[in-house]
Amino acid sequence: MAIAYVPNDYFIANESTKTRKLTITPATPISIVKEGTSKLSKATAAQLKRSYEGKLYRLSIVNNKVVKLTEIYTP
Repeated sequence: MAIAYVPNDYFIANESTKTRKLTITPATPISIVKEGTSKLSKATAAQLKRSYEGKLYRLSIVNNKVVKLTEIYTP
């Protein structure tokens, strides 16, 4: 498969169609980009749920549990 254009310079390849369910606990550190800036700020799972769509995140996973979640700034 040849790719001629990659929107926003990000391309994530995942040939697996398997859906995975991962656990985020209250102890999971969550960092999201503060609106209008490029700076990260601490967030709750509820804040993440309200604004996660269409954004990129780096997940650190151990035994199917998210141990750290950080939004990736995209200009």
